[in-house]
Amino acid sequence: MSTHTLTFAATLQRHTANMITAFRVFCLFLAAALAVTGDTVLAWVAVPLAFAALLMDWLDGYAARRLGCESKVGGLLDIVGDRIAENVWWVVFAWLHLVPLWVPLVVLSRGFVTDAIRSCALSQGQTAFGETTMMRSRIGYVLVASRTSRATYGIAKVVAFVALFILNAVQLSSNLAPGLESGVETVALTATYVTVALCAIRGIPVITAAKRVVI
Repeated sequence: MSTHTLTFAATLQRHTANMITAFRVFCLFLAAALAVTGDTVLAWVAVPLAFAALLMDWLDGYAARRLGCESKVGGLLDIVGDRIAENVWWVVFAWLHLVPLWVPLVVLSRGFVTDAIRSCALSQGQTAFGETTMMRSRIGYVLVASRTSRATYGIAKVVAFVALFILNAVQLSSNLAPGLESGVETVALTATYVTVALCAIRGIPVITAAKRVVI
């Protein structure tokens, strides 16, 4: 095998997780675009596409660990991908009148504040998660950086987002059971409120750590 081939393979392996993140961002924008068309078929197509984008949120991290290419830049890109998904989708769902307007306002405000603090921490060599996490207190680590907390928040977002995409498609469909929309709406809104509550709670330790990393 030539040196150029080996170099290309090594480069590809090193950037696999970041490429997955980039493709995830593309999928989430496409899902949002399909959801707002008002077309029933496209709204249903957006459902599995959105789920695939959410699945890639786990896949890029898994690929980074599996291939040994974890990096601070990769971790930052992963957070950026999460923020784009949250901000774009919550705004879209509010515009479609599927969630109250205060939902994206709370999530966006929390994201702006915590990401600004994390940017300062990153300049000091501290990351949001992993071995160099900025979380120093035990409760801060448990609420923000632990795998349990991240998994719980991730699952809540998956349920909320997928249910909301389904709800949008159901509302555009006229040949479904009358009680289906009510059931899906209940699941979607319950998951939404749980997700927003977790979002706010997980932001508190980051904000309290601001004095240490900013000043």
